[in-house]
Amino acid sequence: MKKKAGRVIPNVNIYPLEVTPVEAIVQADVIVDVVHTELLPAIKQAIRGKRTSAVLFQINSSDAYVEIPKTEWEKAIDRNIAYFTKKEKYEVCSDLTTLKTSLKQSDKQLVKI
Repeated sequence: MKKKAGRVIPNVNIYPLEVTPVEAIVQADVIVDVVHTELLPAIKQAIRGKRTSAVLFQINSSDAYVEIPKTEWEKAIDRNIAYFTKKEKYEVCSDLTTLKTSLKQSDKQLVKI
């Protein structure tokens, strides 16, 4: 795992990567769990670092990372809220809602400048 700005970016091993269909990769439980678990800290880290994308995880200890561009953060947060609501993880939902609100507020502040 690599560490960037206080957060350890998880490494996900996908073998054999070269012959595994993309559909199978994105639907694998381990990938789904990592994406949902890492979304909140990844976006927070990206905001602190003033980045245009949030790094979710590294693939096979390589230079390949799964990232979400800033333009998709709000949609991803909405999906994450739905995911954690189904799992009855309401504290995480609250944190995600707070993050979404802060994103909207920062966008409004940028528009005012």
